[in-house]
Amino acid sequence: MCTVEEWETKYPKIEAEMKTGKYKDVSALLKAKPELKLKEFSKQYVRDALLEMGFDPTKDKSAPKLSDDQVVECAYRYIHIYEMI
Repeated sequence: MCTVEEWETKYPKIEAEMKTGKYKDVSALLKAKPELKLKEFSKQYVRDALLEMGFDPTKDKSAPKLSDDQVVECAYRYIHIYEMI
């Protein structure tokens, strides 16, 4: 979930980039151009943070600990959702 404003700003750019055929999929595009990533209010933030830390769920037995800043960011996102509801 993202704001309407963010969607209206970023989605046309994502769509235009995908039409160029330079990217295999949206994940490849967002890896190349992270500024186009939509802010998500789901546990995807945590997944992305863990993957950026080198965590491989297919090989690693346990996930690394998130930093205090990452925990605060995650909490902020959930509080924001709560306030929107």
